[in-house]
Amino acid sequence: AEQARAAGVQLEAVLEGHVDRAMLPIENTTAEYHTTIITMAESPVQRGQIWVGTDDGNLQVTTDGGKDWDNMVRNVPGVPANSPVSHVEPSRTNAQTAYVSFDRHMFDDYRPYVFKTSDGGKNWTNITGNLPSKAYVQIVREDPKKSNLLYAGTGNAAGTGAKLSSRFAPDPSGRWVAYGLSAG
Repeated sequence: AEQARAAGVQLEAVLEGHVDRAMLPIENTTAEYHTTIITMAESPVQRGQIWVGTDDGNLQVTTDGGKDWDNMVRNVPGVPANSPVSHVEPSRTNAQTAYVSFDRHMFDDYRPYVFKTSDGGKNWTNITGNLPSKAYVQIVREDPKKSNLLYAGTGNAAGTGAKLSSRFAPDPSGRWVAYGLSAG
């Protein structure tokens, strides 16, 4: 704990009484490190359920406030090993539902990887749908009022002429539609 304080890379978190205080290293140098937590989200509907994604491809979930963790990445089909988890989004309405995106652009793989679970991470469905083949996904979010409306923030491969954009899926069919000033 002293080393973390001295380096200025500490995060003190109080998680609704389930975790008294946790010291978590955070990366604040803008460099990428192996085994760094990239995304962390607590379920808004199930107390003690926390999802964590790392830069070395781990997708962990706990349902008891951090006492026990399960790595769910082995249940996500078609994602190459060690793929950085760019974002994990627990549903605002169903504790068994979560969304995850993986970002492999640093491996020259600009394909989008977006998945949904409806059973707490045991099984994942690819919901990448019609996202452009060179639009890697940095974030996927569930609308705060309409749980069937998703948003994806994408980046694009250099030299493709495409810009950064945002996309949304208006229904569970997997059809994503570009929107925003830089959509394209």
